[in-house]
Amino acid sequence: MPYTVPDAAQFKARFPVFEGQDDDYVTLILTEASASVDESWAEPDYQPAIMYLAAHMIATENSSGDDAEIDTGSGRIASESFGGVLSISYFDDKADLSSGMSDYASTIYGRNYLRLLTRNKPAIVAI
Repeated sequence: MPYTVPDAAQFKARFPVFEGQDDDYVTLILTEASASVDESWAEPDYQPAIMYLAAHMIATENSSGDDAEIDTGSGRIASESFGGVLSISYFDDKADLSSGMSDYASTIYGRNYLRLLTRNKPAIVAI
């Protein structure tokens, strides 16, 4: 695949679940997502990374809205205890999302984008 930003038709062919999205909207999201992926990425990962990031962006925008609150009461269980007293605590998803990359973990598309990001931009440790 060449280093070209995928178009709405390619995106919808890869992710048929977004078939109902307006082409102009998808094109805008693809353009926005392409700002996070450049030609330093491996060529085979370039278009998939843009499409995964765009899919994540569309999925999160459509599911939560810009100002929606995250329901932490039905989130992931952090701990349980049953010894005499029932106690269940949940992860604070608002805190998780504020840490940056963890927002991508909220969708399968974001997790796939992170996988490609890690492969193309590995963390560097300075000693």
